[in-house]
Amino acid sequence: MPLPSPKLDDRTFRQLVAEALTVVDRTCPAWTDRSPSDPGVTLIEAFAFLTDNLLYRLNRVPEKVYVSLLNLMGIKLRAPAAASVTLTFARGGKATGAIAIPQGTRVATTDGSVEFVVTRGGTLAEGQASLDLPALHCEPVAGELAGLGSGAPGQSVRLKRPPVIAPSGDDLDLVVGIETPPQELAEGIPSRAFDGKAYRIWTEVDSFADCAPGDCAYVVDRAEGRIVFAPARAGGTDGAATLAATPPANREIRVWYRRGGGRSGNVAAGTLTVLKDVPDGVTASNAERAVGGADGEAVQDAMRRGPEILGYSRCAVTARDFERLAASVGGVAQARAYAQAQAWRHADPGVVEILLVPSIEADAAPQDAVTPEVLTQHQVEALRTRVEKIVDSRRPLGVRTVVGWARGRAVSVTARVVVGRQEDAASVETRLHRRLNLLFSPLRDRPFGRVIRVSDVYEALLSEPGVQYADQISLAVDDAPNRDVIDVVRDPHQPRTWFAAAADGLHRTLDDGDSWARIFADPGETVRFVRRDPDHPGLLAVGVQRGDQGAIHISRDCGETWTRNAAAFEFPVTDAVWLTRAGLSELLIAAERGLFRIQPGRDSGPVAIKVGDAAVDDRGFYAVTTVTSPSGVIMVAAAARMKGGVFLSAAAGLSETFHSIGLKDKDVRVLVVQRYNARDYLWAGLSAEAGQQGEGAARIELRVTGEDDAEGWKRVNLGWQGGSCEGLAFAGNMVLAGSNRAGVLILDNSAAAPTWEASKLGSGLPIRDKDRLWHPVLAVAATPPAADGGVIVLAGGPVGLCRSADGGRTFVSVSATLFNDRAPLPRNWLYCAGRHAITVVSGDPGGGGS
Repeated sequence: MPLPSPKLDDRTFRQLVAEALTVVDRTCPAWTDRSPSDPGVTLIEAFAFLTDNLLYRLNRVPEKVYVSLLNLMGIKLRAPAAASVTLTFARGGKATGAIAIPQGTRVATTDGSVEFVVTRGGTLAEGQASLDLPALHCEPVAGELAGLGSGAPGQSVRLKRPPVIAPSGDDLDLVVGIETPPQELAEGIPSRAFDGKAYRIWTEVDSFADCAPGDCAYVVDRAEGRIVFAPARAGGTDGAATLAATPPANREIRVWYRRGGGRSGNVAAGTLTVLKDVPDGVTASNAERAVGGADGEAVQDAMRRGPEILGYSRCAVTARDFERLAASVGGVAQARAYAQAQAWRHADPGVVEILLVPSIEADAAPQDAVTPEVLTQHQVEALRTRVEKIVDSRRPLGVRTVVGWARGRAVSVTARVVVGRQEDAASVETRLHRRLNLLFSPLRDRPFGRVIRVSDVYEALLSEPGVQYADQISLAVDDAPNRDVIDVVRDPHQPRTWFAAAADGLHRTLDDGDSWARIFADPGETVRFVRRDPDHPGLLAVGVQRGDQGAIHISRDCGETWTRNAAAFEFPVTDAVWLTRAGLSELLIAAERGLFRIQPGRDSGPVAIKVGDAAVDDRGFYAVTTVTSPSGVIMVAAAARMKGGVFLSAAAGLSETFHSIGLKDKDVRVLVVQRYNARDYLWAGLSAEAGQQGEGAARIELRVTGEDDAEGWKRVNLGWQGGSCEGLAFAGNMVLAGSNRAGVLILDNSAAAPTWEASKLGSGLPIRDKDRLWHPVLAVAATPPAADGGVIVLAGGPVGLCRSADGGRTFVSVSATLFNDRAPLPRNWLYCAGRHAITVVSGDPGGGGS
């Protein structure tokens, strides 16, 4: 804990009066009237009041010393930050020809209270309808004469119109030039001309500790507007012994700077419309809200920040250093920094990712309701770039920084609240909404990913005066794979990570289904399948359908970012599989008009693969899979549509290397390879006609030599009663099958007579109410057996996802959107306000509801 600040004299007003009356008792015993109306008592109280004020000032001496020490440490008040915005300039009326919009063009609000300045000029070319240019909320000051050089160490000058805005990522925020004869300006030295004279541009530094004696550098206090040049070295007495160069005597010191900034610049979209410097015929507007504006720091805030400064160096090293640095930039409410390699197996070592939460003005979030939409509206690229530049300048050598935006999950609370009869129910409801919005606000100082529970909601509701009790509380989220799940894939590299393709997009969980995040969605596309590269961490492919066409999207970071349309087709795609050939990843794609191959990262489109049978190629394929034998032979199998059979290639799926291996006249829509006891088996899931019991699956061994298994396909249908086989997964010697009508069936592959075991009533899988049959299990995936033999299974279908922790025998739903215990939150996400439904009723004095 900090050392207590001593009070030099801690006597209070009452103690001073009592002390004076004690003296009176001792020296004037005849004075017995102590009532407030007595003139003597009045004088005592007056002098006690004056003494109390004197002691208050005296006790502030330690605070003054504290501030003086902060000054010695070089801690300066943070300057106000200028809001940034993108302005759209458009032609209006009959304006023709090219129209120049120079740097420095001013655009203001209709009332003129806020004015922005274009920081990079442009030209509205002839025929061009509009032009977007960046702008800052500031007032430029050009070539202000701050003083004349003295040639002495430690010279300082002060600007006439401080404060200078905090660094915006633009080198033009503050430019200090020292008059220099042209002959002294060697080629490459930065300079600018003003009023017929040349000025060498000096460099801003944090301190002179790392400067060489000849460096042209200065230190600035932007809030105060004071520029300080190098002091003398220890033991030095003249300019030759300074820590850096000093302005020569009688040389002009001129400054170009941007002043102003502040929270007032965070104006709403569509409010910057008044042009002040552009010819008639041009209109301006801001399509997005201006963000990043922040007021200058108060002295008390700097005093609280002082101890933190002592804890880290000028170079950001720890995660907390990066977070402090990012949060110090105007317009950032909070930040989260972490090493990517600690979170992702695909990440490169030495990469620090920083997630930002933008500051949000009160008028942008009525009742403090910071929704995901409000959060997204404030995630302006100019602010992210500003933070990225500043953080990059303070990172250690060998460390790379990536700056992005924090993601928010909306939580909606439903509750019944009972209040006293004397309370206005409508007013209480309004206040409760605000309390809940603050509880789930991403602006709160809460660790990223920290889960909020129902008990926290109870505490927030009961803290409102007048509330007697609350009940019927539930928490709802709107982002989970809770319908039409058609594919589930376990990540082979990232622990506890799964992907689920559902009706509303691609979802990902990093905690075995406890919480989900939708990482890909497009209103015009339906995700048909997802595939992970087993050899390259992070590499992910998604097959989508849009109308009667198909496409493949690729991600190299487990779905964090996407490369759209890595392959596009005029017909639907049905399946895909990754393989590694010559050290490169390739994706083989099954489609309704053939097989195709793409190599991500290459500009060439998909290459058709010819199986060798023209009729089969034209009909297309339902499924494709691959396996690489221990000897390096890459085998590819594909199931043809329209009962065309299964084809196998022992040459990595190259054209004209396939041959038929049977199952013709069987409807094969699932192909999966199982490696068991050092042998590879190709499994085929067989579809059945509606209402039929089905044949389950068949398997064939894939020989190391690439030759066909002489025994051919073996039917695995004993005990099968599930209709169509919709999916297959393996866990050691166990085979799990998703079926159309019998839930998840389990087969012990090591048994003498392997028999399918159907799910039992009460297993937890969802049941159709009308006929007591299970909903179809359209996708199934499983983990390899753990050290204790445990196997996690995920099964998906029309009503969402279920998870089993006992190898597929009992299940629980993991795709719910309504919770009675806690609101799940993905790692490194934050909560946002949702649409709360609070019912407020009046109760009797004893707390009973009406």
